Amino acid sequence: MFKSFITVLAEIMFGSAALWRIIVSCIRIFGLWGLFSKCGVKPWKALIPFVREYNLALCADHEMEGRALAVISVLNAVDNLVVDGIGVQFPTFLVLLLGSISIAMLVVGLVYTVRISVGLCEIFCRKKKWVWMWFLLESITVVVWGWSKKFQPSMQVEDMREDALKVGKGAAAEAEIGEGLSVNLSERTVTEFFR
Repeated sequence: MFKSFITVLAEIMFGSAALWRIIVSCIRIFGLWGLFSKCGVKPWKALIPFVREYNLALCADHEMEGRALAVISVLNAVDNLVVDGIGVQFPTFLVLLLGSISIAMLVVGLVYTVRISVGLCEIFCRKKKWVWMWFLLESITVVVWGWSKKFQPSMQVEDMREDALKVGKGAAAEAEIGEGLSVNLSERTVTEFFR
C-alpha cells in the first residue's frame, strides 16, 4: 500500500516520519540557520533538503564534497522511497542489489561527511576532535557552532552572483572570430550548481 503524502513529505524533509526524528531535524535546521548566517550563506537554505548539505560544505570550503553529498542524499532518498514506499514485494536479487547500493552510498556519504566536518574545524579554527561531535551529536554541535559567539568562521562564502552581474552588465559584446563566425552577446546569464 502506498504511503500518505504527509508521510512521504516528512521522510524527504526530515529523513523519517518518526516524531523524534522530526524534532532532531528541526533542531539541526535551527543550528544550520545560525551557521549559514555566520558564514555568509543565505540562512533560508537550511530549510531545503539536499541543498543544506551542499551549503554546509560551502561553509567548510569543500564545495565539491558538498555537491557529491547532495547527490548521494538525493539518491538515498529516492532509494528509500522506492524500497519502502511502493509496498511491493521485490525479488530477492533486487533486494540484495538495492541493499548493496544503499550500503555503498552510506559509506561514500560518511567519507564526504568526514571531509566536510574536518573542513568546518579548519574554517572555525577548532581541533579535529570536534569531528566526533559532528558524528555523535550533530544537531547539538551545529546549534553550538551556529549560535555561540565563541565560534566564528575565518572566512565567508563568496557570492558569485555579484561578480557575474558585474561581468555580464555593460555594453553588448560583439566579436568576429575567423572567417564567417561571429558572436553577438547582448545578455549573459551564469548559473552554478545551487547558486
